[in-house]
Amino acid sequence: MALEDWLSVMKDAAMEGRTTALEELGASLAVGLGAAEAGLDGCGLWARFAVDACSYPMRFIPAGAFLMGASHAPGPNHDPDAGEEEGPVHQVTLTQGFWLGWHPVTVLQYRAFCEATGQEEPEAFGAEGFDADDLPVTYVSFYDALAFCRWLSQRLGMAVSLPTEAQWEYAARDTDGRRYPWGNEPPDCTRAYFHPEDSEEQSPDGPAAIGERPAGKSPFGVEDMAGNVWEWCNSVYRDYEEGEQIDGCHPDDTDGHPDDPSDEAPPVVRGGSWFDSSGDLRCSFRDWYHPRYRNDDLGFRVVLRPGLTG
Repeated sequence: MALEDWLSVMKDAAMEGRTTALEELGASLAVGLGAAEAGLDGCGLWARFAVDACSYPMRFIPAGAFLMGASHAPGPNHDPDAGEEEGPVHQVTLTQGFWLGWHPVTVLQYRAFCEATGQEEPEAFGAEGFDADDLPVTYVSFYDALAFCRWLSQRLGMAVSLPTEAQWEYAARDTDGRRYPWGNEPPDCTRAYFHPEDSEEQSPDGPAAIGERPAGKSPFGVEDMAGNVWEWCNSVYRDYEEGEQIDGCHPDDTDGHPDDPSDEAPPVVRGGSWFDSSGDLRCSFRDWYHPRYRNDDLGFRVVLRPGLTG
C-alpha cells in the first residue's frame, strides 16, 4: 500500500474515533517502513527511525504540485518583499512523496556520525552555545552534509539525501503560496528564532534547541524551517525557468550538483537563521554558499526514502 493510501486510511480511522485501529495501523506502518514507530497527527504521517542511541523523527510529504517562488507584482504568490531571484513564479510537480527531517540534524546526531566514521568534528563541537546535543549542528559544509547522508543511508539501509530546493519549499509552504511556514503573519519569537528588526526582543547570539517553536511549523508539521540555521539543499543555485517543472525527488539526483569536492557550483541554502532578519525567513527566499563554506548559522536536514514509498 502506497504511503498516500496509508495516510487516507489512517485519517479515516482518526475521524471515526477508532483509536485501537489507528494504533494498529501505526504499528504496521512502522514495520513496513523499518521505523521504530509511526503514526498520524493533525499534520499528517510521522515516523521515527533509530540508529543506536540516536532518533530521527521524520514527516511525510506527499507527492503534489505547487507554485514555487514569489513575485513583487500582483498575482499568484504575491510578496511585497520578493526579489528578482525568487521569480518567475512557476508550477513544480513533485512526482514522489518523501520523508523530511522533522528538525535539522542535531549536534548529537552529527557527533554519532563523526565517532563512527572518523569524520573531522566541526568547529561547533566544544564551542560554548553551539555544542549542546539538542542544537542544530553548524559549521558543516555541503560536502560534510553529503557525507553524513551517505553514512546514515548505510546505517538505515535506505536512501538518504539532502532535500532539493523544490522539496524544501513545498514542505515549507504546501500549495497556498504562504509567505512563512505558519502562514502570512510576520515572524515573532513564538514561531521562529531570528534577529528581529526594530524590536525589544533580545537578538540571539547562536542557534536554539530544535523543536522549541512548534507554532512555527509548516502545514506538513515540519519545524524549524524559518530561522535557527540555514539549510543546505541538493540543488545548484541558478535562475528559475518559466513553465512547469518536474522534480522527480530522486535521492541520488543532486539536481545538477555533482558530489565532487573539486566542483565550485554553489548549492542553494534556505530558511534563514538566528542571525538573519524576517525577510530571509520567507518560504520563497533563496541564497547560496560555496560548497566548502562552513559557518555558525549553517546546518542541514535530510530526506529519507524507505522501501515503502508514496
